[in-house]
Amino acid sequence: MPPNAGSPEQVAPVVSLELTPSAPDRADGEYTGPVIVTPHISDDSAVADVRCVLDPAAAPASFDELPTGACEFVGGASVDARGAHAFYLAARDIWNNESEVASVAFSIDWPFEFRGFMPPLLAAPALNAARAGQVLPIKFRVSGDQKLAAVGGAFVVSAEVDCGTRQAIGHWSLATPAGRSTLVHAPATGQLTYPWSVPKEWRGTCRKLALRLVDGSRHYAFFEFRRAAAGPRARVREALSPPRRRCAREAVARRRHPGRASSQPSAGVRAPSWVPNRAGGPASRCCA
Repeated sequence: MPPNAGSPEQVAPVVSLELTPSAPDRADGEYTGPVIVTPHISDDSAVADVRCVLDPAAAPASFDELPTGACEFVGGASVDARGAHAFYLAARDIWNNESEVASVAFSIDWPFEFRGFMPPLLAAPALNAARAGQVLPIKFRVSGDQKLAAVGGAFVVSAEVDCGTRQAIGHWSLATPAGRSTLVHAPATGQLTYPWSVPKEWRGTCRKLALRLVDGSRHYAFFEFRRAAAGPRARVREALSPPRRRCAREAVARRRHPGRASSQPSAGVRAPSWVPNRAGGPASRCCA
């Protein structure tokens, strides 16, 4: 049973909202970086439930119009997406007294803008063909006077997806850059490059890459890591029996070193017969 069950209080919780930084850092009233929203809630007894919402389609007028579930902003949380924002919060105590809906509005305009991936890389939903076991340069452009601030806290992750549906079939994992630098900046073009080190074990799979900039924006690209096709030499090796493979190797050695005696054939392997070419030089082919 709740405390003071015989004389429940009639006072609703008191809620307020705090922004950090407390004021915009630009003269036109906009922030140029992330804003932390921190709720403050007090009640004479105990708070039973807190509801909140960021940027709803319609402004909630009461506690019941707010979405149910845990409010992730309790204790403070950061908002970094570009644009205008409105945040709403209300609380209810153990006696079902509900607070008024507190709200705060603010706007964020980062001093840079993502301008897209650079050719030949194509953004989602296109599927980029690539080879595993190598470094893939993920090139993109960011405009603005402070473009390097965009990537100061950026990170890159990837997850395995179905090659046909593009639906995720694996968990997100942090991408591994090649070398010491995670990003290479070309001041002349404004181009940024992330050297993505792709494990060779990813052959025959597809993955979704996500580039998240410090402004909270996410940019995606799909990759198909195809299995390497066998080259002409590999196909010849597969077609030859073991004795013929040795014969072919000895033919190559005789052609490269015409004065050197050929090695002795292994047991059970008939010695090759060398067939001179038209010029009378080293053998051009070998028959076993």
